[in-house]
Amino acid sequence: MNTKAFIRRLKTETDPVRRGNIIQMELRFHGYTLAAVARSLGKSFMGVKHAVVDDQKSERIQTHIAGLLGVDRAELWPRRYKDDKAA
Repeated sequence: MNTKAFIRRLKTETDPVRRGNIIQMELRFHGYTLAAVARSLGKSFMGVKHAVVDDQKSERIQTHIAGLLGVDRAELWPRRYKDDKAA
């Protein structure tokens, strides 16, 4: 999925779990797994999983994932980072 289609799909999805699944699919498309992200950050798999599905806020994990995908974290988690869009 190209980046524009990915972002368009995320914008239409409001359920955090489904958004998390879309983000996970995009990570896999780019060659990353949640386990690999966790290892690279020295975090637990479940910590990364919770950050992806928006259960917990982890700026470090969410910023890293956004960087891997080449998008702004506010596009992945708009409820969490709505103030980033204004800046």
